[in-house]
Amino acid sequence: MRLGQKIPAVFKAGLCIFLLACLASCQGSLTSYRGKPVEAKNRIDLLEGGPHKEAWQTRDIRIEFQYLREQQDLQISGLVKPRDYLLHYNIMKSFFLGLHFVDAGGKVLVDETIMSGGYRAEMPEQMAFKANLNIPPESTAIAFSYSGRAFITGDDGGGDGWEFWQGP
Repeated sequence: MRLGQKIPAVFKAGLCIFLLACLASCQGSLTSYRGKPVEAKNRIDLLEGGPHKEAWQTRDIRIEFQYLREQQDLQISGLVKPRDYLLHYNIMKSFFLGLHFVDAGGKVLVDETIMSGGYRAEMPEQMAFKANLNIPPESTAIAFSYSGRAFITGDDGGGDGWEFWQGP
């Protein structure tokens, strides 16, 4: 093999590694809320013991949940209920629910995905979730985020679909 043939192969391999590193570094900043502020109205204080019953809602969904906190362990379960306007769509193409641990200053410490579902499923009236998580030491509250897509049967990605989301 001549030197001229080796250089392009080495160059291609190096370029691939560089591009993968760039994609990996971008992914974290695109999907993570770490360090971002959370409005007080979206924070739910983490109390010791339990079970504690809570609810949080936006124009898209209502989350009814209960949690039990024992030192740095959190057991959380509940229901995500699409609001009335979403129930007019008959298919839930996707849905992701995130839970974020928040410090006393209102900044996100850790992101967790606690539910995903709906892949082209019939629009549910409610979706259950359950998670056991480790609470970071500085956490004083939690917050939720979500993203989803609903559509009407026969929608090819055109005008009848609806994307909805909310950060913490």
